[in-house]
Amino acid sequence: MSDAPARRNCMPAVVRAYREMRGKGQPDRFAFEAALTIYLWHHPLVPTLEAGQIVAGWVREEGAVH
Repeated sequence: MSDAPARRNCMPAVVRAYREMRGKGQPDRFAFEAALTIYLWHHPLVPTLEAGQIVAGWVREEGAVH
């Protein structure tokens, strides 16, 4: 799995989407899917499984997980 610096450019938007949805009481799954959708919009060629692992790591890393 590659987490190249270019892929991290969208990290603030991805983490913000997750954090804000959870802050509004949305289930973790919905918040994660929204964050993943944003990541995949920025990086459409990244396989979904790899993208999910990256997003999950960012959410954990930023302390956005409830």
